[in-house]
Amino acid sequence: MATITMEVPQEALPFFETKDAFLLNEQRALMMYPFVKNGVLSRGRVAELLGMNKFDLISIYQRFGMPFIDSPIEDLEEDIANCEMAMDRG
Repeated sequence: MATITMEVPQEALPFFETKDAFLLNEQRALMMYPFVKNGVLSRGRVAELLGMNKFDLISIYQRFGMPFIDSPIEDLEEDIANCEMAMDRG
């Protein structure tokens, strides 16, 4: 992964200084959410970029009240097709 630098108030710095993998994943996922919401990136692509499972990404977004069903119909159709393929294999 690459490193980015951003300015935050000094008082907020302790909240960003973590080595906890779970919290780091949450922070990265939340920073990517505007790209999902604006249709620039799909959840699947964001999960791929962050090196996580799509369902883990969705779980993070749901914990913060970010909707899943606002997806474009193409994403929903892709999810249904993926589920059907998985069920056929099982």
